[in-house]
Amino acid sequence: MNKRKGWPPNGIPPAPERPTSVPDARRRLVTTGEAAELLGVSPRTLECWRGRGGGPRYIRMLPEVGRACRAVRYRLSDIDVWIEAREVPAELDPLPTEDVSAR
Repeated sequence: MNKRKGWPPNGIPPAPERPTSVPDARRRLVTTGEAAELLGVSPRTLECWRGRGGGPRYIRMLPEVGRACRAVRYRLSDIDVWIEAREVPAELDPLPTEDVSAR
């Protein structure tokens, strides 16, 4: 029997509460391939980011304690947050803004 108060007997902690302000459609889970397509990168790039501790937050779908599982999902709202955190204001962008094709 698990002695930690509020935890189920299998020892897996309960999932933290998610903000209720996130619309249900943005809470939907997508696969690595779908997330990669949304971000414009390859699925392999997302796998590399996960291995380095980068990229959007993800969920590893574990069937039970102690068993390996390769199923990974991304919550659309977590992808949105990750993108917004990388937004660069135009005044800080080091790239030229003039139209170089006019030359």
